[in-house]
Amino acid sequence: LLVCDLCWSEEYVTIKLLSEKYSVSRNTVMRDMAKVRAYCANFNINISSYRGKGVIAQASEANFRRCLSKAIRDYAALDSGLSLDTGDYSQWFQTKDLVVIKDIVREAEERSLLYLDDVSFEAIIIHIALALERYHANPFSTISVTDDAMPEESIAHRMAVWIVSKINEKFDIHLPNSEVDFIGLHIGVRSSEALAQATKPNAAVEFACLSLITAVGRSSCLNLSHDSRLFDSLLQHINAAIYRQRAGIVLENPLKRDLISEYHSLFTIIRDVVRESELAELIDTSEDELSYILLHFAVAMKRSAELSPIKPNIVVVCATGLGTAQLLATNITRYFDANVVATLPRHQLYGSELLP
Repeated sequence: LLVCDLCWSEEYVTIKLLSEKYSVSRNTVMRDMAKVRAYCANFNINISSYRGKGVIAQASEANFRRCLSKAIRDYAALDSGLSLDTGDYSQWFQTKDLVVIKDIVREAEERSLLYLDDVSFEAIIIHIALALERYHANPFSTISVTDDAMPEESIAHRMAVWIVSKINEKFDIHLPNSEVDFIGLHIGVRSSEALAQATKPNAAVEFACLSLITAVGRSSCLNLSHDSRLFDSLLQHINAAIYRQRAGIVLENPLKRDLISEYHSLFTIIRDVVRESELAELIDTSEDELSYILLHFAVAMKRSAELSPIKPNIVVVCATGLGTAQLLATNITRYFDANVVATLPRHQLYGSELLP
């Protein structure tokens, strides 16, 4: 935060002002300034101090921008809610592999000064993890990419080349050259105006995503309508799928069989809703593409289950009378997070629908 304050300010900032702003002592600010100077030095930013005036940061506008971008991302990384939670995907990928991929993508961003938003950052990591799975399943498989791929001189393409080279080095593999083209498209679509040009804001697409989330939530007895992370990731995936369809990109899902087998009912819901909506005319509705959509919901449901454990349903049975049972039910809901679905005397239990 101190780095951001100094880089944004065009005037001198006093130690007193900083200590009051962050409710810390002058000594604390003075100690932290040593770390701030070291941090800024990495971007050729000089922090000068003048008695009676305070401190000021001096550098070119480009260096200020580079430093601010890094500082903001470092600050965001302090909050696990803003970074990739590898645990969400541990069922399908090795956590250590996701961490390696994440570090490579972050380094690529720093080298290229091309930054993805949080949802896109997660999406590209999962795409690369899927690329590894595709390679292990068939080292000779390729991705069909049309002439609409990112130009070789573009930042996105150069970034993709570097990422693939590092992935090959770290995992001792050799991803096909077509993977470079697709990752370049993947980055370009998510980090430039390409997405806005290829898929202009479409209320119908957003409505289709919301309808899909509502239908899946209703069928799975989960309230997913407030999961903004699911909506954002699903909307970006659908937009990318629309772009892929227009660019003629065919993308196999190596997790297709496992996902459909484990979430067959959920897959059926997604397939039916997608094929009956406007999305059917915009994206590929093959099992490969639909199972990619399924992965988003599987992760959301896992996240929902971890954040909101399912309440147990309880039937209160008491032989001494209905009044006692209701009193007991009141105490249960007071001290436990549970749903009391019925209160009844014991002799009515075996004639009810509560027992098979």
